[in-house]
Amino acid sequence: MMIKGPCPKGLFAAVSLVAALNCTATFAQEAATTPAPATNDGSISELDELLVSPSTESPAASDAQPQAQTSAPAESTPDPTLGSAPESAPAEASTATELETIPLAKKRPNDPEPIKAARTSPQLEEIVVTATKREESLRDIPQSITALSGGELEKSGAQGIDDVVKKVPGVNIASENGYTRITVRGIASVNSTSSTTGILFGNVSFADQYVPVVALDQQLFDLRSIEVLKGPQGTLFGASALNGAIRYVPEPAALGVFSTKYFAQYVSVSQGGAEPIFGAAVNVPVGETAAIRLTAFDRKSPGYIDNLQLNIKDANRLKQRGARVMANWQPNEDWSVALTGAMQNTSIYDIALTDGVNGNLSSNNRPRRSPQDDNYKMAGLTVSHTIDWAQLVSESAFVHKDSVHFYENSRNAIPNTSVALLGIGGGGVSNTYSQELRLVSPTDSDSAWRWIGGVFGSRQHLNTIVDLQAGNALIPPELNNQLIQTLLNALGASGIINADGNVSLLGLAPDVTVQELALFGEVTRKLGESWELTLGGRLYRTRSFGTSTQTGLIFTALNMSPKSYKTGGVQEQAFNPKASLTWHISDDTMSYATVSKGYRVGGLQPGITLPISATQAPAAFKSDIIWSYEAGVRAEWLDNTLSTDLTAFYIDWQDPQVFQADSTTSLQYLDNVGAVKSTGLDFSLRWITPFEVMLTSSVAYAKTVTTEPFQTGSGNVAAPGSPWPYAPKWQTATSISYPLSLDEWTITTSVTHTYMGTAANDLNNQKPIFNYQLLDAQIGILSTAHTWIPEFNLTVNNLLDKRGLTTRIPQGSSTDGGYTQPRTVILRLSGSF
Repeated sequence: MMIKGPCPKGLFAAVSLVAALNCTATFAQEAATTPAPATNDGSISELDELLVSPSTESPAASDAQPQAQTSAPAESTPDPTLGSAPESAPAEASTATELETIPLAKKRPNDPEPIKAARTSPQLEEIVVTATKREESLRDIPQSITALSGGELEKSGAQGIDDVVKKVPGVNIASENGYTRITVRGIASVNSTSSTTGILFGNVSFADQYVPVVALDQQLFDLRSIEVLKGPQGTLFGASALNGAIRYVPEPAALGVFSTKYFAQYVSVSQGGAEPIFGAAVNVPVGETAAIRLTAFDRKSPGYIDNLQLNIKDANRLKQRGARVMANWQPNEDWSVALTGAMQNTSIYDIALTDGVNGNLSSNNRPRRSPQDDNYKMAGLTVSHTIDWAQLVSESAFVHKDSVHFYENSRNAIPNTSVALLGIGGGGVSNTYSQELRLVSPTDSDSAWRWIGGVFGSRQHLNTIVDLQAGNALIPPELNNQLIQTLLNALGASGIINADGNVSLLGLAPDVTVQELALFGEVTRKLGESWELTLGGRLYRTRSFGTSTQTGLIFTALNMSPKSYKTGGVQEQAFNPKASLTWHISDDTMSYATVSKGYRVGGLQPGITLPISATQAPAAFKSDIIWSYEAGVRAEWLDNTLSTDLTAFYIDWQDPQVFQADSTTSLQYLDNVGAVKSTGLDFSLRWITPFEVMLTSSVAYAKTVTTEPFQTGSGNVAAPGSPWPYAPKWQTATSISYPLSLDEWTITTSVTHTYMGTAANDLNNQKPIFNYQLLDAQIGILSTAHTWIPEFNLTVNNLLDKRGLTTRIPQGSSTDGGYTQPRTVILRLSGSF
């Protein structure tokens, strides 16, 4: 089969790197007989377990216990978000960094006992995930899920969501005017609309369902795993996951063990600054039935964009602080209670945009900074009770988020001006309460049925503001407020000067409540020995309503009042179905086909058009929906040393929510416009080569275009077939790693190549972005004999210091650009005891 288009360059890089590493074969053969080294916390690292320690069981032992693991998953603490009752764990359980695994091969009850030979080489073992709100083998779930080990992300120095998604082809992230845009399989929200990709902490959604307030960029320290779900997740996660979800799974409190872990990291950016990062976690048992886990971190991220007008070097630096507390109580085998509390503050000193797209990392047209401050707090309570035929789980959560930001925009009035003329101030607060009660079938049952079902309710209150401001830099500060206030009082328009002394021209402050009530469930039935049918759905009712307050000098003149109000909203009720058919072709091969639907909530119009506008904004915008059709094949090869996963998909997006700019006044409003389709393929493999080098590679292809005439922000009409913004056709990620044991030390090396194909910046402008390649390298040194010696990791990201254009924003006659971070050197010391 031939696919037209640019060749995925990551595959060529993988082949070249494999050839270069073949010379290490003699070391690999020696390492194959070396016992698995322990990490500082006494556990076996995921990579060492896979590559260094082959099984040495005898044929007889193999018959008694097929494909035994090198680390028993029974010792791992279950995910507290599932409500599973955890067993008391040994010391290493609380600090293990690898994902929980299970043996790859599975034996059906009626299968004849095979004759097994002794294993002489390492084999792949598969990951267990909780993305379906119960523990399941990843290979058995009929949908695309990528699971990343929290421990491996830590070792690489990863700090934010951009470090996560670059490892998952088919997913990318970009920032525009402080707004984070996540694209999954070509589907991405437009600027200032709620995200099409859900962000979850455990099972708690951080999504703002009306307009974005704070996009969660969770610190990655002390996480068990991160699960990236592609495609609609509306059945289990509702309106917060239109076309995918990124799920952070925290490390739970482990019973019966006292342990600590820590890290100190130093980050230096080429042509930028250098900053430290620190973090620590402690697990404290409380008697035999309870435990508390405390985590804290302090991060300073160096900047690399210089503001030349203000003479500020490395202006886009970042500061982040946060803490988490996890409490676990298991009074007996049938009950468990888990408490979660978390808080995080992220402050960005200035926006990471440059003048033009020529690769220069500087700005010379911003007379003021564009700072941003984001905060969140959350609390969760999970109570689980096991009965004979099911597990009853109650999950309660509260999430508070607030944001304050300012965007300097004087260059839109006069290019290259040094006078503060225009700016956009804003911010908001959201408070979300949610409650879910569900029943889950037993995970260890031999029944032909598996099921999950429950009821969910949430209430989210958002209060946001967007304020177009006129700067007053031409007026002397000592006369500034006095003169303006005198003038406004004379006009009867007092109260439109903000705290900085700027004049509010147009101010919009929506105060909106979004409610969702749903019944949901999925049922899986085995059909004979090889087939499984899953049917599910979510019956939901959403209500989004509120009031938008209009303020500012222009509204005052139009409405003859300093403040005016508009009220409204939408209420919708529908059924969100899902169906999948799975065929276990053999113990090593599985195929599936899945149809699913996702939805996103509508609401009160957050934008505005003036009476003189050629186009008038509708009073409200409605929900948009996605239908996804997916088929895949997963297989294991070469005595379980090679696994492959091939998926084809077709996505139909109806009535996408899009901010439009009126052609007369350029004011923006939100509307449902047009339709979009995305067709493509995902392919991934993991391979322990004959030289015991681990190769992982993923390739994603997606063609995402409009299918109906689409009105752009300038009033033009984009013809059907226009590329959807921020949707590259090709993405690849290829990694090669190798652990080498030398006496009492283990040295781990890895090289990762990523490629991002070309995409368009928006429907109207259609200018190219992305089209770059990055090369990362890492080396880690671990003492297997002295656990008190910290583990050392050196990571170099963007080794060749390439400039990848990630954002392109027209600003009047000029263009702002955003780039991938320059070459970054990360030194990390970490340990545990």
